[in-house]
Amino acid sequence: VVLKDYRDMLDVQAGRQVLTKMVLRKIVLNAAQKAGVAPTKEEVDRRLAFIYRRNPQALTAANQDPVKMRLLREDMETDIALESLTIKDVKASDAEIMAFFRKNAAAFTAPQQTQTMMALTGNDVDAATAQRLMSAKDAKGQPQMDAGTLARQPRLKVVGVSANLNFNALPEAMRTDIQNRVAKQPTGSVFTVALPKGSNPDDPRFLTIRIERNAPAGVPNLAEVKAEVDRACRLAKTQAEGGTIGTLVRLYREANPRFE
Repeated sequence: VVLKDYRDMLDVQAGRQVLTKMVLRKIVLNAAQKAGVAPTKEEVDRRLAFIYRRNPQALTAANQDPVKMRLLREDMETDIALESLTIKDVKASDAEIMAFFRKNAAAFTAPQQTQTMMALTGNDVDAATAQRLMSAKDAKGQPQMDAGTLARQPRLKVVGVSANLNFNALPEAMRTDIQNRVAKQPTGSVFTVALPKGSNPDDPRFLTIRIERNAPAGVPNLAEVKAEVDRACRLAKTQAEGGTIGTLVRLYREANPRFE
């Protein structure tokens, strides 16, 4: 494959789309900078934290790939800048914010969030060792054994820290049972499950799970999400004038970019 052909194909398939996105980002960020509402790193961090609180899986790929995380943060920065430009001169009273929160509580409800640490072992002796090590607490009642230390133990294979359970190779009934047990276990609890015996003698036979965090679903207090509710309330007020789309169209027309 000739490198030029490869680059030409990329340009044909995605070049215009990528270029348009880059131009729109530059237009929005420049306008936000001039208006004094350019997003800060802290605002981007808060937006990502809000997304994580409601849907941790949405950030799984980005957390594992620095490039994807950089691109995601850039998208968040552009979104926040466009929103800030749209609501720059829009105000919302405390009463309006409270009423909006009550009416749209579902949009701010966090689902049950469970985080686990899991270790695979090949026999009941190693499984018992994993259960004992993962159950050990320090003087402050915190787990003594983190994933890195546990992974260095002989014959223990740490699957890792995960925000969701996805064992496609297991029978459906077993997957459901494990998920139900995890959902009901309090933070800090540890339990072991015997896995189906496979044809390969080296396949793991036991799975030990520690509940790192188990937060129930629920609507947060307004104080916890007031900044997000305030922004959403003010954005809702701009819908009659086109909201963020209207702002973007106006900025694009004013910039009048040229593609050569």
